[in-house]
Amino acid sequence: MSKSETSTDDDDQSKVVHNDPPTILEWAARLTSALLVTLLFGYLVAHGFEDSRAAEFGFMVDAEKAEGSGNLWRTPVTVTNAGGRGAAELSVSIEVPGTDQSFIVLIPRIGPGESYDLTLFLQRDPRRALPILRAESFQ
Repeated sequence: MSKSETSTDDDDQSKVVHNDPPTILEWAARLTSALLVTLLFGYLVAHGFEDSRAAEFGFMVDAEKAEGSGNLWRTPVTVTNAGGRGAAELSVSIEVPGTDQSFIVLIPRIGPGESYDLTLFLQRDPRRALPILRAESFQ
């Protein structure tokens, strides 16, 4: 019998114990398992602290920078997502008080904390009556 094996007799049962060191394959399996467990734990911890607020939209009409040209007023508008999640295909409805002018603008993507600049061409001076903007739908 070699040094790495021992044999004991106990009611005609023979037990063989191997004290060989782990092979390279066993070490690789251990390290891979440890790495996967660590990555999974890190992923769960990182997503536990993630901002889970829904998308929130704010609208700012900069009427002071509006420029009149004939019957149209070129008016800058900034749409901001103050929420914790991004939005795709944001549909914004715009109504101009005192006129029958209303339309819908589609913003393809806006991430959390991002702003999107638009230029509206209005039939009425926005300094007299600001347009009303509302987020209608998004994904």
